[in-house]
Amino acid sequence: MSRFAIQAFNFNGTQFGGATGWQYDAGREVDSEGLDGLQYETQHHEMMTKPVADITTRNLKAVIAALNGPTSNLAQCDFPFKAMNGTTGLQLIASKATSDAPGYASGSVHEQRAMALGVLYAAGVSYSQGGKAELRLRGMGRTSVAAVTTDPVQISQVALPTQPASDFGYVLTALLLNNQAIAQPTSFELSIDPKFAWRYLRGYPFPTDIVGAGVAGPTVIQARVSVGDLDLGAGTGTCSAVFTKLASGGGFGTDTVTFTLNGQWSQEQGMNAAVGSDATRDLLVRTRWDGTTRPLTMALG
Repeated sequence: MSRFAIQAFNFNGTQFGGATGWQYDAGREVDSEGLDGLQYETQHHEMMTKPVADITTRNLKAVIAALNGPTSNLAQCDFPFKAMNGTTGLQLIASKATSDAPGYASGSVHEQRAMALGVLYAAGVSYSQGGKAELRLRGMGRTSVAAVTTDPVQISQVALPTQPASDFGYVLTALLLNNQAIAQPTSFELSIDPKFAWRYLRGYPFPTDIVGAGVAGPTVIQARVSVGDLDLGAGTGTCSAVFTKLASGGGFGTDTVTFTLNGQWSQEQGMNAAVGSDATRDLLVRTRWDGTTRPLTMALG
């Protein structure tokens, strides 16, 4: 009996450590038929596929830097994303455990799921007090017009790459509304939905293109924040969340990641309270584009 575990996350030829989970879904949509009053189904047709890879990682700074959008200036991007390079693209490896000993088996016996074409983007960030921040990623795969009958997801057996050292803990160290520090933020949840959509060619089941916001709808970016110190009501302006990397052994390192949302916020609920826990207030920050200021900007320190 073989056992496999999450191991490697590679994007466009670079391996990233810090992955805490991933899931590949071929997204096969099958239409089954049993017509003319037949008792059993007689046909199963694969109509289309929507290949998706969802990844969570604690490696905030390096991954966001790699997903630097259409330019190298993060300040000009609404959200971190990048197209797959057509060769290595997105590769996720499940490592096969060795038998009767700790560690992993040798040789090309580890399972790799790979998409060469498509897009990888940051879908959000999650943080709760007492834990570490996690960056949510989504990969969407496609094939090419020239290879329209080729499945975008390729499965193969590979050797296990060398893993980078695991040192990727970030925590929320500052939350600001219009540059006013909020003393007791207890959670932060950033969600990004760019409305990417697949496009298909002449009835073939595999997508040959992926289109973004403006075609399938506007990009929706918002954050939900829980605080425990004051009534913040509603307002407009900026909300900035600063995440700082923890130092091994205690204290903080020097690496930081800052997300700044431009828009408006409102208190969605008056107060949340339960026996044995502190009362909190929830804010929903909705971004908007005023024609000049980007809804979301990022800074890496």
